[in-house]
Amino acid sequence: MSFWLVSLPLLDSKERTWDVLQQKTTYDNDWAENHKFDIPELRVGTLDGLMTLSDDLVKTSATLDGVVGKIRRTIVDVCGNPAGAMSIDGIP
Repeated sequence: MSFWLVSLPLLDSKERTWDVLQQKTTYDNDWAENHKFDIPELRVGTLDGLMTLSDDLVKTSATLDGVVGKIRRTIVDVCGNPAGAMSIDGIP
């Protein structure tokens, strides 16, 4: 027994392509037993968009770390608390 995974060009629609495949390989000739394996449509540029968002996330994370660090230093300077004594809801 062997298995084949094939990709076919669309005739008019997915259903039409499937019907023609079934007709030629199963109904007319009994050559194969076919099973559908649907793959979702991919948008063009999805990988490029993901890579761009990944780069932006790294930049945003670094900027946010810097801003939070400045706010922390400002609070320590204004309140006079040592850095270890600051906490929010018991979390340092």
